[in-house]
Amino acid sequence: GDPVSQTPSTPRSWINVPFSHGRISVHSFDPDRFLPQDMQLIEIFADAVSLAYTRFLDFRHLEAQNAELQDAYRQLKETQAELIQAEKMASLGELVAGVAHEINTPLGAIKSSIDTARRGMNRVKQLVPDQHPESGQENPASDRIFSRMDQLHHIVQQAVDRMDIIVASLLKFARLDSPDLDMVDIHEGIESTLVLVGHE
Repeated sequence: GDPVSQTPSTPRSWINVPFSHGRISVHSFDPDRFLPQDMQLIEIFADAVSLAYTRFLDFRHLEAQNAELQDAYRQLKETQAELIQAEKMASLGELVAGVAHEINTPLGAIKSSIDTARRGMNRVKQLVPDQHPESGQENPASDRIFSRMDQLHHIVQQAVDRMDIIVASLLKFARLDSPDLDMVDIHEGIESTLVLVGHE
């Protein structure tokens, strides 16, 4: 007859082998299909599948750990860079504060001396007559001296003003008198920086 119609509808023999992540099931419609060595072969295969799957899971776990470590390392490097930058800015602030203090002390003495010299020169001008009493003409020698002294005062005052601007620009540049987070005028920052590099 027809061989298909003679095939049984349910298996006549089978092998079930459990392993760590499931079960391997092999069946046959032939009742005497499997021998004892077939059972051993399936068990060896199941052990191999179990080992391979375990290694696969371990590999995925290692990949996940590696990704976490790389992310942690990246964050650590970013934090380290931020700490180094913060330390540099703190050192810059201390340096600027020290420089400003060291400059301001002699600068104050120079300002006081200029003011005293200017007032003294004005007093001398009042005491020295503008004209020779006997000739009625102007005194060119004293005029030259006073003119030269006025020029020197002007030059020194310009230098002092320049030093004042530089010290103020240094303090603004380092933002020593501001909180960590504040609204700032970008133009003021640019102008302060340009003052510091103006000699270039």
